[in-house]
Amino acid sequence: MSKAEAKAREMISKLSKKDLIFQWELTTISEDDHVGIVRGWLMDEFQRRYPEGYNKWLSLEFPEDEELKNFI
Repeated sequence: MSKAEAKAREMISKLSKKDLIFQWELTTISEDDHVGIVRGWLMDEFQRRYPEGYNKWLSLEFPEDEELKNFI
């Protein structure tokens, strides 16, 4: 893991639940080339903090981004 990634993950780990959801929602409208990487970091954090709800969301036939907040 690079220093930049470690710093980003540390910053994400300190976000409140509300801010974590907000950052997730921002990724759904971003057209940045690296948005997939950020989404992965956010998903890792959701899974770490809310494993049961996160896994229920993923188990949906077609999990929609905006539905994630209903499961955490």
